[in-house]
Amino acid sequence: MGSGWSQGFSAGLLKLKLRCNGDESTGGANEFCVPRNESSLDKLLALKAFVAVAQAGGFSKAARKLGVATSSLTRQIDVLEASLGSALLTRTTRQVTLTDTGVGYLEQVSRILAELDIADGSVADLDNEPVGSLRVSVPVTYGRLCLGPHIADFLQRHPRVSLNLQLSDRHVELHEQRIDIAVRIGTPAANPNLVVRLLSQHQRYVVASPDYLARAGSPLRPKDLAGHDCLQFDYESGPSAGRSGAAACWSMSTCEVGWT
Repeated sequence: MGSGWSQGFSAGLLKLKLRCNGDESTGGANEFCVPRNESSLDKLLALKAFVAVAQAGGFSKAARKLGVATSSLTRQIDVLEASLGSALLTRTTRQVTLTDTGVGYLEQVSRILAELDIADGSVADLDNEPVGSLRVSVPVTYGRLCLGPHIADFLQRHPRVSLNLQLSDRHVELHEQRIDIAVRIGTPAANPNLVVRLLSQHQRYVVASPDYLARAGSPLRPKDLAGHDCLQFDYESGPSAGRSGAAACWSMSTCEVGWT
């Protein structure tokens, strides 16, 4: 054998060894050589061609199954056998059968190709279907009204996702809590480590009961609210609060407020 790549099978996996400058390193059983100008893809196609011919019992039937020309399939097998230095198939005018070497070779190649298909499939599954844990943090009301009705359908469509939904109105440090996705109401603080997308517009309203307005009077301008009893939401902690447990301040401008 000349210089080239030497390959051997071990524990069902294809193992590559480099043989250069005609140095014949010691190899185990079922070791074969690939010419230096033969690519790994060509080798893979030749192996698939060999399995197809062996299973079909002929070149024509295998070629139809693979959608290639019979002459192309014949050349691939010829190159494969030449690289191995051993005949894998016995050809007659009536049929194609495996040699003793071909029987053992077919068993190992079939196992390797099957494992390769499984590996390819596992990668495709990861690309096409969400898998794993998903930790989501959303405000209580938003989660109850907007996400709640869709959770069952989401989990049914993606059964391999483990959803951890955290409903909380407090400010949560996403990195510390290992949160994957968070929904926040308001203007997000600049953070180069986060990717922010606008989902929708949100409006808040200042409301009062008729009894209160009858007793305290109706405010005419936003600044009139300073003289009224107002309920302010406690976000527990976070940048908007300024300190833990502090109520969030109202921020208004006349162009954002309509009075009716």
